[in-house]
Amino acid sequence: GVLVGAGATARISIALGRKDMHSASEVLGNALILLLINASIYICFFGIFIDPILRAFGASDATLPYARDFILWMLPGLLMTNLAFGFNNIMRASGYPQRAMMTMIMGALINLALAPLFIFVFDMGIKGAAIASDIAMTCSMIFVMAHFMRKDSNLHFTRGIYRLKLRVVIGIVSIGAAPALVNAASC
Repeated sequence: GVLVGAGATARISIALGRKDMHSASEVLGNALILLLINASIYICFFGIFIDPILRAFGASDATLPYARDFILWMLPGLLMTNLAFGFNNIMRASGYPQRAMMTMIMGALINLALAPLFIFVFDMGIKGAAIASDIAMTCSMIFVMAHFMRKDSNLHFTRGIYRLKLRVVIGIVSIGAAPALVNAASC
């Protein structure tokens, strides 16, 4: 999400600064496709190699079942998280910083309300925490994606912007690579 979100944000900012709405829209459409592709790849990768990955991050025999249960329930929500975070950056760069802030605050508050409810009231344990996160990220994703579907938004989804173009993809990835590597290293 950081790779595409940060790279697309910079490219969209450059295009908007030049008043080139066509290029900004192309980046928006390519970002959507790249985020969907990336999320699909890493969700499949995590699903296949879940135990080795959890072991690499320090899961012991005692904690592995809990970690696996949490991650298995989180995997479907990673697509929504990827879209919410990636397009939140684009929303901010396209002139809507308050709305972008509301996207993240809304997700955090929903998660804060649902997690204790699912964990303690519905007695779902770690699975409940994951489901609460999935629901919160889905709400954030719906909010941010709805913004780009609105015709009154200065940058919105339109026909003809979803075909991946090599120059656009290289532009997104070349800028997004550094922040993505920093994020991966900090994780």
